[in-house]
Amino acid sequence: FLKLHPGLGREVFAAIAATADEVGIAFEGHVSDDVGLRLALGARQRAIDHLDGYLQDLVAPECLDGRLAPGFFGVGLTDCYDPARLPDAVAATVAAGTWMAPTQVLLEQWVDPPDEAALRARPGVRYLPRPVVEQWLRSRASFLGLQGLTPGRAARFTGARRALMAALHEAGVPFLLASDAPQVFNVPGDSTLAELALYAAIGMTSAEALATGTVNPARYFGAEEIFGTVREGLEADLVLLGGNPLEDLGATRRLEGVMLRGRWLARADLDARLEALAARMAADE
Repeated sequence: FLKLHPGLGREVFAAIAATADEVGIAFEGHVSDDVGLRLALGARQRAIDHLDGYLQDLVAPECLDGRLAPGFFGVGLTDCYDPARLPDAVAATVAAGTWMAPTQVLLEQWVDPPDEAALRARPGVRYLPRPVVEQWLRSRASFLGLQGLTPGRAARFTGARRALMAALHEAGVPFLLASDAPQVFNVPGDSTLAELALYAAIGMTSAEALATGTVNPARYFGAEEIFGTVREGLEADLVLLGGNPLEDLGATRRLEGVMLRGRWLARADLDARLEALAARMAADE
């Protein structure tokens, strides 16, 4: 698919959408401020990343008169959020057949960054290059107070996004598991599981949350006969967990082994590889 990035003008977006439809290539990604949610949905954008464009659509029109800067993903419009506008935006999304890749864990950390001790204590940080972690910590200073965000305003921003996710899910809009790692504070792997937990927090059952990273990607790519479920004839890339994630989603963090491209990697194999990686990162410091 074509990945759309921020900053597209309406004419450029229209040209991309028309040409993509003509040659049969899906397009997905960001929703530029100039394009707006309704034009993206009208063009049947295949998926929207980060819930981009939604908060701008969920505010009173007078809040878009230029006096308020939308900021990152509409964060500057937080106080103008109008939940009464939610049903119409959800209905338009359903009609367009558009999928969601929310990366909610990323946005929640932008408006409420972890403190240094909490970040360094996260699983997986020891496997990252030191310059990456230090850059994240420097970025933290610029995120604090972003768009005049007080703790209360940050909580309202997070709450508005979670309410949107819940409404979209309830209406049947399909989700794709994504955390946007290795963006700031998002350790690859660990942040994906944190995103998964957020899907449960907005009302998904464990099975529905797990589907966002298994069945749904296969559906999205029209590849249900290749991967996405565990059955005879499909690619045998899977994980073995130390518990039933349908009963306890936290079992996704109790990894016993991985089958990757026909090769079994037991917990001991994984630990050895991780320790070697941690040692290399420590040596580079």
